[in-house]
Amino acid sequence: MSNHIPVEGRSGFYRDSESTAIINKDKKAYAAYMQRKKSVENKNVELDQMKEDLDNVKGELVKLKVFYLLLFKN
Repeated sequence: MSNHIPVEGRSGFYRDSESTAIINKDKKAYAAYMQRKKSVENKNVELDQMKEDLDNVKGELVKLKVFYLLLFKN
């Protein structure tokens, strides 16, 4: 089983003695990262929905323009 050795000058960071990987064991920092990630994902979903709504409005405006041109052509 691997042993985790504290990294000098870095609180919450450990080096795995077998793989030499650096491991962050700071659970609060990880939870904060996950919250930020979720927030960004939510904003991206909202932005995608706004883009879709704008495309729908553009389509409706084109329909109204065509209708207007046909109505007043005669």
